[in-house]
Amino acid sequence: MAEIAAEMAGYKLDDLRGWSARRDDPKAALYRSFMKKGFRAVDLLGPAVVNLEAPAGDKLPDDIRKAGQARGEHMVTITRQWRDLTVVQLAEAAGLSVELVTAIEAREAEANEMHDFAMARVLNVSPHALTDWSITAPERDTRLS
Repeated sequence: MAEIAAEMAGYKLDDLRGWSARRDDPKAALYRSFMKKGFRAVDLLGPAVVNLEAPAGDKLPDDIRKAGQARGEHMVTITRQWRDLTVVQLAEAAGLSVELVTAIEAREAEANEMHDFAMARVLNVSPHALTDWSITAPERDTRLS
């Protein structure tokens, strides 16, 4: 997490690591700041912070996906039911709260990348497979009329 924070700010954490521990050294202060941000992120996100290498996983059968989408279900719900897991089982295995998974499935909250990665690992699918691609009718552009 600290590496991500550093890279987002345009730094490489390894480049800052070797600088002196003097309090007035700006690069050392940056390093400490990024490390604190990383630890804070881990505290907030808990065990869902795992290796973010995308798993390949299995492909959800098209008939199951289409049937779930016809019922208006979120892709997480469809995949979770396909794997015969309860919300509680998925949440615990992914290191997420039951409330968060329930809110994602109800479309009351959006999963971030780490949530998708954690749930995808448990469900043995790619994180992309959990994206809710609900399509609504496009608005007509009246400027062309």
